[in-house]
Amino acid sequence: MVNGSHGIDLTRRSDLTWSYSYEENKLSTLTTITELMRQRLSLTTEKLEPTQTLDELGVDSLALIEFMFDVEDALGISFDDQQVNVTTVQDVVNLVDQALAKRDSRLELQTA
Repeated sequence: MVNGSHGIDLTRRSDLTWSYSYEENKLSTLTTITELMRQRLSLTTEKLEPTQTLDELGVDSLALIEFMFDVEDALGISFDDQQVNVTTVQDVVNLVDQALAKRDSRLELQTA
């Protein structure tokens, strides 16, 4: 799935902090991730295609780890350490979609 199904509105609160809202400006996970990548990794949106590898974009392992922590903080999700094995932009999107689905299912169980 190229575009994720979880709409996310990123609202800039400060230089390093993002929040999300499902009610306003729904974006696909792909759009959200590419926007975060553009901001956090100083990449241009034009360069970001789902099939591009992180190596092609110049994202080294340390930058990836820091970026994934930013994603967790921005979206209120968490990744299992074994889970974060990504090589393309789409891999990141898929991982985020899985984490969002897991979080959403936990929230549904809590409210049921």
